[in-house]
Amino acid sequence: MFALPASSSARFAAVLALVVGAVGCAPATESPRPPPPLSDGGPDASLRSLAVIPDAAPRTLLLGESLSFAVRYAESDGRPIAAAEVTFAMVGIAHDASLAESVAVTDADGIARGTLRAGRTRAAFRIRASAMGAAPASFDVAIGDAGFGGLRAEVRYDGGRVLTARSVALHADVMCSDALAASEADREQALVELGDAVRFVALPAGVAYAVVARGKNASGATIAEGCTESTAVTSGDEASAVVTMRDVPARIDGTYDAKLDVRAPGAALALGEATASVIAAREAAGGDAALLLDAIALDLADRDADAAARFARARTAEGLDASLASTLAASGASPTGALLTLVGTSVEALETLRVTGTLDLDARGRVSSEGLRAVTVLVATGRPEGPLTLTLPTPPRVGFSSGYAPIRGLLVVEDLSVGLPLGAVVQAALEAVAQARGAVNAGALVAAGAGCEAFAAWAAGTPFVAEVCDAACARAACIGAARTQVAELSAQLVALDARTTIQLAGAVPVVDADLDAEVEAIGPERLVGSWRDEAGTSGEPVSASLAARRR
Repeated sequence: MFALPASSSARFAAVLALVVGAVGCAPATESPRPPPPLSDGGPDASLRSLAVIPDAAPRTLLLGESLSFAVRYAESDGRPIAAAEVTFAMVGIAHDASLAESVAVTDADGIARGTLRAGRTRAAFRIRASAMGAAPASFDVAIGDAGFGGLRAEVRYDGGRVLTARSVALHADVMCSDALAASEADREQALVELGDAVRFVALPAGVAYAVVARGKNASGATIAEGCTESTAVTSGDEASAVVTMRDVPARIDGTYDAKLDVRAPGAALALGEATASVIAAREAAGGDAALLLDAIALDLADRDADAAARFARARTAEGLDASLASTLAASGASPTGALLTLVGTSVEALETLRVTGTLDLDARGRVSSEGLRAVTVLVATGRPEGPLTLTLPTPPRVGFSSGYAPIRGLLVVEDLSVGLPLGAVVQAALEAVAQARGAVNAGALVAAGAGCEAFAAWAAGTPFVAEVCDAACARAACIGAARTQVAELSAQLVALDARTTIQLAGAVPVVDADLDAEVEAIGPERLVGSWRDEAGTSGEPVSASLAARRR
């Protein structure tokens, strides 16, 4: 039989009333759970048992005392298990208390014995015994020098989250800020079923406790918590505390699929200005007719100097430029017209620039050093056939500096930088639009709409042209002229690469739609900034909508 040391028996009698009172007010004891099933669905007949003897009532000790305790290890049918190891451990904050042995071997009756040595510090914790194939057995221990008392904690919660488990923990002589951050408690109990209060007995008197209540969801994450501090325990009495749990801020750490829809009017404006410059220069040089006839002249100069000279004389004497201009106008097709069609579609595409990628956030809302990973840049998000992916000379790097403001429910984006040279973006948009229309590149698309058949027919019907350049020659000249238009535009776009980086900032709301204390989505929300040069000088204004969804 287990017996308390003589010096502890009087104190235990005082505590016993608290134990009995706690049992009398506790919910009805649940029926023992059936053994867990085996893979074939039948009960596990080999489940063993481990029990504190004579019972698991709390034990109390004075400072410096020792306590002997014992547990019985048995098969499911009650037969003792001899010569087996049982492990003992102190659970909670035991301070300077110690166990004489951490492992004991059972005797012929299946009994394993241990000894607890109280230290010189008041403490409340638990002794846990463990053995193979059995559920752990435990009992509470209190070490003090001013008597022992109890504490009743009532838990309240009026939030909207679904709590599948609730618990109360006691932390001796600390403030709530430290108790909420602590990794372990002096004592902890779960609230049973629908109960809203728990009782702790056999606590050392003269200690003030911070009482922490927590609510968890089905996955075991804490989604509500509360604390009240300085609840003092006095000898022979039961202190009381009321703890109100409040929803904890939603966790933001995780991996998200992010998209940034950038509206940069400067991109479309820059393309329009570059195109206007090319067309103005072309008009000053004689327009589309001069462009096409110059292409024939260049071809002839490379392969037949005499033919080139005859063509130049005929061009002046016969007014070939004016004749061709009239033919092109009647056909409704020209290199300049085809270029303007491509540019017009590209300007529409550049209204929204979409950057997508993978975003990794830590608990403080900070992004990994990689920034946004697996970045893709697209344009024309409103097109019926879907967005077009841009092929850029260098994959853009997206830097991301941010922090989480959980109380405000915001991801604060301090600096979101997208390395995108403006000219390269515009050029890539031209190529993407051309490929979407079935052309190999922008030059080929402009050539397809440049009126080359009308030009070839005109050349074949004009004696002074037909004698030096047949229909095939005329078509080749036309294609070359169209590509010259695109090359001139590309040369204008190179200068735009001085604008190298889109920089944005702003605050984006986070969303915990299912109230599980985990952020499911970020945004969408507007960020503002500009397209800057390498020196950081602000350029064209930019705004963007940032949205992200947890994977």
